[in-house]
Amino acid sequence: MVLQDAVVGSSQAAVATLTERLDRASRSGLVYAAMGVMSAVAGLAMVAVPERLALRARWRIATAALVVLSVPLLFVGSLGTLYAAVVVLGVA
Repeated sequence: MVLQDAVVGSSQAAVATLTERLDRASRSGLVYAAMGVMSAVAGLAMVAVPERLALRARWRIATAALVVLSVPLLFVGSLGTLYAAVVVLGVA
């Protein structure tokens, strides 16, 4: 749970920093909400994951997805690309 909170907290800090850098600091809440909505959708969709996929494999897949899907945040140049990056990241 501590590591999960570290990911959520760092994501929130990244969104706030990126929106400020893009001179759109007032939009940080909406961007973070978009990520949260996709996270909720992904959480609800977890019932579709077959039970034969072991918990350890799920953790490994989720960790790899977080690492890979965080990379686009390094290349954000507009508010639209930030929305796209966090929506995809929210799935992980």
